[in-house]
Amino acid sequence: MRTARRIRRGMALMLVLVVIAAAAVMGSAILSGAAMQAQASSNAACGAQARGLAESGLSVACYYLQNPQLAPGNRDPEGWWRGGEVNLGGSLGVVGITVEREDFDTFSVISSASSGGLHADAAARVEVVRGIYPINRAAGFNTNVLIPRNFRITGGIAAYGLVFFSIGSTVSGILDVGWLWSIPFGCTRGTAPSGPVAPTLADINGFATYRYGEGRFTAKRLSGAILSSTTLNPTADNPAGIYYWDGGDMSINSNVTLNGTLLITNGKLDLKGTNNTITAPAGFPALLIARDLNVYGGSRGLTVNGLVWIGGGFGRTGSANGSVLNINGAFYFGETGNLDSGFDGVVNVTFNAAKTQVRNLSSSQPIESVRILEWLPSGR
Repeated sequence: MRTARRIRRGMALMLVLVVIAAAAVMGSAILSGAAMQAQASSNAACGAQARGLAESGLSVACYYLQNPQLAPGNRDPEGWWRGGEVNLGGSLGVVGITVEREDFDTFSVISSASSGGLHADAAARVEVVRGIYPINRAAGFNTNVLIPRNFRITGGIAAYGLVFFSIGSTVSGILDVGWLWSIPFGCTRGTAPSGPVAPTLADINGFATYRYGEGRFTAKRLSGAILSSTTLNPTADNPAGIYYWDGGDMSINSNVTLNGTLLITNGKLDLKGTNNTITAPAGFPALLIARDLNVYGGSRGLTVNGLVWIGGGFGRTGSANGSVLNINGAFYFGETGNLDSGFDGVVNVTFNAAKTQVRNLSSSQPIESVRILEWLPSGR
């Protein structure tokens, strides 16, 4: 009997110990789970805060791109903010921002932030949007200019300098110029400009890439330095029809039709034929030439419907007798603006406001907004 009682007491003790051990294991598991849940909640909060800080950094970058004059140090030669560390104030933390310019009006932005040992990045490609460049006269010059004979300008002149008129030139409209010897018949005196009236070579948009509708596209490089007996139109991958030549000087012979924009990025354009037409798409220039527009010989012809911008001057090689240049839009010069005083052809410039409404023409234009084009892979 005594042995049986001892066995029963031993088994009861073992059962008590087992229950205590099980309770200890369960308690430890509950405490461990609670700790893990607390850590997970803390990590989620820190991760969300890090992502929020990184995206706030993108907003900071957009603000400084829209207001470059307010950006802190670390700017490129053109004044664009390159990024840096930004303290968001108080206990919010510090974000590291990198800004890289991709082309005239697009930038890639990466913003990095940390919270509670967790790191997050936000990256996007953004676009700076400028307004319409203020072109409101038929011809524009950033220097003193002598209007040659056989120049017929309808729609006024804007000039950041003095303007002189040769006998045989015809001008009508408002003259926004610095000084006049006399006011030609058919003209009225406007307001003298306080600065350059045309984009300079340094700040003109090369339109290597451009926005059309809701898409972004790339201009098409021409296959050679001579255009002759050809028609160039917009295409699916170049819907504005922007074509460029970056191999130096270029020539247009005869029977060329371009429905779009022609860009000569580092040379002059020689007009060597007749029956040529360039018609700009809405919102884009018709012809941008880094150097000179030159009429090469007599009986040459070109009609341009839209804005013509010249980085150099306008001249001729030999006699231009019988040559006619018609511009329905505007004729603006960004640099010297030298016009060949001996030009013996005819230049007709008629201002057309509807054909000179160009956005993002110059980096000197005020910025209206900055918008995100796309989130990059390291972002959301």
